[in-house]
Amino acid sequence: MSQRQNWFEGWRLLAVLSLSLIALSLWIASMRQFEVEGVRMVIRFTARSSLLLFCLAFSAAAPWVGQNPPGMVT
Repeated sequence: MSQRQNWFEGWRLLAVLSLSLIALSLWIASMRQFEVEGVRMVIRFTARSSLLLFCLAFSAAAPWVGQNPPGMVT
C-alpha cells in the first residue's frame, strides 16, 4: 500500500529548498559582482534562512512531544 506524496514533502521539499537557497545566494552575490560585500551578504542571508528553517522544524516537532506520531505502530 503506497501513499502518494505531496509535492512539498520529503526529498522534494529538500530539493526545492536547496535549489531556491542556491539560486538566491547566487543572485545576492551577483548583485555586488561577487566581491567581499556580496559574499558577506550571502553569509548573512544563509544564516538567517538557516535560523528560520531550524525554528520551523523545531516548532513542527512540538505537537508530537510525549505522543506517538501518526502512523507509528506501538
